Amino acid sequence: TDTAGTLYSFQFKIASLPTIKRGETTVTIDRIKAGSDVTLTIDDCNITKIAISGSQTTVSGTITSITNSTGGTAWVIKNSSGTSATYTLDADATAYSGTTEISVSKIAVGDTVSVSVYDDIITEVKLESTVSASTKVTGTVLLIEAASSKITILTSDSKLVYITASSASIISAKSGGSMYYTNIPIGSGLVAYGAYSDSRNFSAKSIVIE
Repeated sequence: TDTAGTLYSFQFKIASLPTIKRGETTVTIDRIKAGSDVTLTIDDCNITKIAISGSQTTVSGTITSITNSTGGTAWVIKNSSGTSATYTLDADATAYSGTTEISVSKIAVGDTVSVSVYDDIITEVKLESTVSASTKVTGTVLLIEAASSKITILTSDSKLVYITASSASIISAKSGGSMYYTNIPIGSGLVAYGAYSDSRNFSAKSIVIE
């Protein structure tokens, strides 16, 4: 549909599709979504090129949530100012650690990344740093103490860890949305990112409820 509201219909031969570009990147036809703005180059009644419109930006920050659904993979990235935004990971997105290409599946919640975003779609990922074992704790929620803003979890090696959650951002891995710590279900899986103050106490900067 053009700006005047006129509706056009085009047919394509799968064996001879036109060139499809998003910025300078050549993409496949399934990268075009309903609602996308496109510019078509037509030669002798045949479409020879499709350019997907949009602006490209670079976003840097820490991944606080990775959600997989039938609609694709969504990443929530928190920048240095504490603002979080949700982006869709392109199925053909490339990922690099330095100059070495890596699998996108190697990137996890808690990692720091710099991503190229094209209209809220991540097309390229640069892994800046990975979360280490000393800044991450995983376990099952046993107790939530509202008065002290603490969450008690049991780790896989049967260790009790007391997490201070008063200043932590909390994300539901299922929905990708924020939640308050007192709404965390007992028995749910929890991944916290922050630092240990001693062997049993952990101060969380961000928490993901699985």
